Amino acid sequence: MPDVHVECVIDGQSFSYAQIRDVQYHRNLHWLHEMKRLGADIVSDGVALSHEGIDLLGRQAAHRVSVDIRKALGAAGLKALFKEQLRASDLMWKELSASPNDASPKFCFADMKVTGLSFEQFQEAIALENFQRRYAEINPDHCFLNLRDNGIHSMEIFGMYGGPSEVHLTIDPNIDLPFEPDPEFPMLVKGFTTLASDETPINIFVAHQYKPLENGVAMRLGCIFPAAAPQELVDGHKWHSAIEFWELVQPGGPR
Repeated sequence: MPDVHVECVIDGQSFSYAQIRDVQYHRNLHWLHEMKRLGADIVSDGVALSHEGIDLLGRQAAHRVSVDIRKALGAAGLKALFKEQLRASDLMWKELSASPNDASPKFCFADMKVTGLSFEQFQEAIALENFQRRYAEINPDHCFLNLRDNGIHSMEIFGMYGGPSEVHLTIDPNIDLPFEPDPEFPMLVKGFTTLASDETPINIFVAHQYKPLENGVAMRLGCIFPAAAPQELVDGHKWHSAIEFWELVQPGGPR
C-alpha cells in the first residue's frame, strides 16, 4: 500500500501524524514506567533500564521495547502483572454502568479519511485476524487480543484513562444503538461489551461507520460510553481510535 495518506479530524480539529506519534511516544513511556513499577523487567538491548533510563529512550526505542515486553509477557503475564488494576477496572465499569436508564450516554467519534488504497485493501487491513496479529504494535494501550465467536477477548486501557480492562466485545448487527448513524456511510459495524470476568454488560458500544471512496475510504470511528464515564476517558478514546486505525493502514507499521 504505497503512498497511503491519512487525514484525521477530532472535534472539528485536524491532527497530523506527527501529533499522533507524539501521543504514542508518551503512552509507550507511561506503559514502561507502569510495568516496571509493578515488577516487570524493562530491558533494552540487553540492558536493564531504571525509571531514569526509560525516560531517555527515543520514540522508536520506546515503541520497540514497549511492544517487545507486552508480547513477551503475553496474556497470562499481563493479567498477573495488572491483576489489581483489572479488579479495580471491573468495579469502575460496574459503577459507571449503573446510571439511570434515561441518562444520556457519552459519544466518542474520530473522523478519518484514507487515500491511496482500495477498499478491499482497507478491509484486509482492519480484518480481525490482522488486528489480532498487530494488536500490540498499533496502540501502546493494547495488551492482548484473542478472537472468539462473533468478536474478541481483549485487554486494553480505554481512553488513556486509569488502568487496563479485560473485556469481551461481541459484534452484533442487530443491536439497537442510542444514536442515528450518518446515512452517508453505507457500512456500520456495531457491537456491545461485557466484562471478561463475569460477562457483566458495561454499556460500552462500538459503532464504526465506513464509506468507500474512489481511491480510499472515509471512516467515522465511534464508541458510546455510559453517562457517568469521565469526560477525560471519552475524549481520550477519540485519540485511542485514531492511533489504532492510523497504524492499521500504514504499509510498514508504526514509524
